[in-house]
Amino acid sequence: MFPKIENVAFWQIWMDALKGGGSHINFKAWTKTITDLIVMVIVCFLDCLLKMMGTEGKLSVKMDKNSEMRLYGLGNIVTTLCGSSVGYAQLKFNVINYGILGGMDRRG
Repeated sequence: MFPKIENVAFWQIWMDALKGGGSHINFKAWTKTITDLIVMVIVCFLDCLLKMMGTEGKLSVKMDKNSEMRLYGLGNIVTTLCGSSVGYAQLKFNVINYGILGGMDRRG
């Protein structure tokens, strides 16, 4: 049905797309997904916010929400530009790490 696609380095996607000044990019198709992109940004924001609130409630620690939101957003931008999906954090891993390390004063 579709032609076989070989594995390539992640930067090859951008190199091929930008050849010829972006003539290989279908901007009409891209603009039709803007509403999906806006919804995804809102969902990622809410996911990060709820994870922080859950972490504070479950572990009784205070978090620098501005710093955490910046890092979460930066991480999602980097992974997306490399051709991957956005990240998803889970509270259970925070609880496990907190239990193993016995606090928030060091990193393992």
